[in-house]
Amino acid sequence: MLLSFIILIVCRFAFCNAASTSAKSVHYVVQEECGPGTYIGNPIRDANIQSGNKQPLFIKLMYGKKEDFSLNETTGDLRTTRHLDRETLCSRGVRPQRKLNPLPRQRVDSIKMAKDIRYANVVISTAASSLKCQVELSMVVHSGDKLFETWINVHIVVQDLNDNRPYFEEDSWNLTLSELTSVGATFQLPQAVDLDEAERSVLCYGLVDESSPSCRNHFSITCQSEIVSCDLRLVLEKAVDFELCQHHHLILFAEDSGPTEAILPIRVNIKNENEYQPRFIQSTTQLSIPRDSQFRVPITKFHAVDKDAGKDGEITFLTNSTYFEVTGGKLILTKSLLHYPEKKMKVFVTATDAGNPPRQSTLEVTVEITGEEAEAKPGKIFIKPLGGEAISGSDAPIILPNSAEKDTLVALIWTEGGTPKVLCSMHPVLSHFSLENAGLLMGKPTFTLKVNKSYNFSQKFDVMRSRVEAQDVRVICGSSQLSLRIRLAPPPGQEFRFAQKEVHLAIEESSSPIIGFYTLRPLNGVGEVHFGKDRNSPECTRVHVNSRTGVLSIPHGIDREVTAELRCRFSASDSDQPPNRIRADVVITVRDVNDCAPSLARLHYSLPEFDGLVQTTNLPAWVPLFKLDALDPDAGLNGSVHFELRSVKTFGNGSNNERIPEFRLSTESGEVFIQGKDYPLLDREEISEIVLFVYLYDLGSPFRLSATYEVKLILEDVNDNIPMFFDVEGESLLRNMPWYRSTDPPPGFWTQIRIYDPDLGENGTTTLSVLEKPPENSADPTLRPHQVTLFKDGRLWVAEEVTKGIAFQVIYLRVVDKGSRRQLHSEAKLVVDPESDQHGRNQLKRPMFVHSNGYSAGRFMQKLVRLKGTSTSSLVAMTKAHIILLIVGVSLICCILASTCVACVVLRK
Repeated sequence: MLLSFIILIVCRFAFCNAASTSAKSVHYVVQEECGPGTYIGNPIRDANIQSGNKQPLFIKLMYGKKEDFSLNETTGDLRTTRHLDRETLCSRGVRPQRKLNPLPRQRVDSIKMAKDIRYANVVISTAASSLKCQVELSMVVHSGDKLFETWINVHIVVQDLNDNRPYFEEDSWNLTLSELTSVGATFQLPQAVDLDEAERSVLCYGLVDESSPSCRNHFSITCQSEIVSCDLRLVLEKAVDFELCQHHHLILFAEDSGPTEAILPIRVNIKNENEYQPRFIQSTTQLSIPRDSQFRVPITKFHAVDKDAGKDGEITFLTNSTYFEVTGGKLILTKSLLHYPEKKMKVFVTATDAGNPPRQSTLEVTVEITGEEAEAKPGKIFIKPLGGEAISGSDAPIILPNSAEKDTLVALIWTEGGTPKVLCSMHPVLSHFSLENAGLLMGKPTFTLKVNKSYNFSQKFDVMRSRVEAQDVRVICGSSQLSLRIRLAPPPGQEFRFAQKEVHLAIEESSSPIIGFYTLRPLNGVGEVHFGKDRNSPECTRVHVNSRTGVLSIPHGIDREVTAELRCRFSASDSDQPPNRIRADVVITVRDVNDCAPSLARLHYSLPEFDGLVQTTNLPAWVPLFKLDALDPDAGLNGSVHFELRSVKTFGNGSNNERIPEFRLSTESGEVFIQGKDYPLLDREEISEIVLFVYLYDLGSPFRLSATYEVKLILEDVNDNIPMFFDVEGESLLRNMPWYRSTDPPPGFWTQIRIYDPDLGENGTTTLSVLEKPPENSADPTLRPHQVTLFKDGRLWVAEEVTKGIAFQVIYLRVVDKGSRRQLHSEAKLVVDPESDQHGRNQLKRPMFVHSNGYSAGRFMQKLVRLKGTSTSSLVAMTKAHIILLIVGVSLICCILASTCVACVVLRK
């Protein structure tokens, strides 16, 4: 309120001597293209401004286009300073006109004299016609004594002349349409630019079709009016066809009220679409060919047409038959029909064009096969070496033993798909071996390759191997045959093998790549040896083997704590034909490196507080509390953890005890102890949290790893505090109890007490009741429970009629907590004599004696008294601060008032 008054006073003195100000407007119209010095008017005279005391007027042009207009400050005449161009003065985003290359006049006349011109008129909207070029100036006129001041707003409308011709910003316009575009579709066209106003701008557009006569009358134009222009679009009036006309040549021109030079050539390109599918000239075809027809001889030729032009009309032929193919429309036999079991064959020939997506049509051809019945199809020969897999095909490898006894079985041979009476033989006959008929085995004709004479080629192995492997041996079964690539197995000790079938290695763990820790070395390999590994084993993915040298590496390192042992199977194959393949298992044991610092499994522990109600006279010197669990994934001494207690910090609940309990930590076991005499200090009401700063270290070599952790110990509540009676107003232990008269009927007296239990949860939840019987040693008149009303908020109410005529009565109260382990209670004797004194607040204070059956609560009373004293001193300090702030605020207000008065006096002078 005071600040608003000050602002009003300042404003009154600031403007008490200001001159009166007014504003007027005058309007003029001038034509475009007028020269310099053109007289516009006299704004002072036209605005009817005169000086009342015949003093001269001071005139000045303040705002506006001062470079285009000048004001005579003596006479007030307003004139132009240079040539006026409307398009320059009111350039509403006008783009600079490009350099035009006008067409010859004869060409322009021939376009406008065409017989069939499609026009589209431009309808000028009301909003566009109201957009005038207006220049605004502001001038000020004031008297010599400055008693009045007038601002004149001058509005000059520049009338437009048709001095600009329309033009197109583009030299030409290209448009591509699909031949599937629907009739009535529209396409955006560029608009002509005319810098004049809307009435003198483009009035209409024309479209001339200069295409060939067969391609004309497909397009027109339309112009949908907008605010300042029109939306010019090309309209498809008749469907276009790529096969009939691939290009359309159009001419677009724009006209205003003068001669036109705005001409835009438009080229419309028609995009070919694959709208037709190939069509066979012959609808059905039946052929008849002999069964013994020769290969690659044309049988017939197919003809198909596609109305599409270009690539969409190019046709290729396909067939689903494995006996025929179609090349250049000719059907050619590619496979013998001698073994075809049927007399007729259905062949489907498909004609596909090159469109995107392609279209196709299919023709069904029935081929009748004449001649003799089909010959039996030759059977397929299988061979299974002893201990190997069954092999089929044109040739099969087989390894013969370097020594064998007579009748030793080497391999089984059988046929499938042929006649069951087929006979098999071996050509040429291999010495020491014979092929015997074993009859039908599982319905298949089976033969055995056996040793017919004992032999031992170990002494002359190289000579015999060259003789045996040089022979070209074939197994012939009917019209089928199978070539055998025979190899002689080397004698014991000379075969392709690893020195050990299982290799055990030990490496140290490392996070860096482990390169070349072992090399696989096979023996007796033929030619170049290639190495590999079992790719189905997850463990093998971590090991890399060089395929040429057999060097093993672990490119990403290995961690013993993750992988203590790594097992992988490696293989090697030589260049023999067929190649020999061997395998070896490598077991890698990872040795530990001290690379893991010790840590704790838990950082938070809970511990029951010391129970003050339990007798603890025989506590040991050190009481065990809990045990820390340390983790170190390393092995041996690297993983052996020792403990060290660096410091202890406690967080209290307002405790007066400044002594911190003494703790001890076992170096090897990690067990935490507290000194026996300090065990009672673990009281949750005094200490809420204990932090142990623990130092861990291992015994690793060549260096030890260590870590420091903060272990938090939370004390859990134990029901070791009795509930206590408090005065609600005083927040201190109950000494005297005030009684208040109740104004609500029925009349009576009431008081209110508060019960405090420092325990938590159910241990601190209490129930208040009135005792039915007084103590045995009590002789005072006592009120029974039915005479006293208890409320949940701690209020007690006694009817007035109960206290009449009785000078002194008592109420025995009991409060009990709800602890689950034990229940503690307190009893109070409350004196009821409200009528004995009526001074002060209608109250009378009398002592109240408290009895309990548990631990004394004296230190809690001291705590509350201390808190009350602290709050009282804070209130006194806060009151002093308020007084200082109030004095400073009043002083500042007085300074502002004095400064305002001084300013007003100065302004008046």
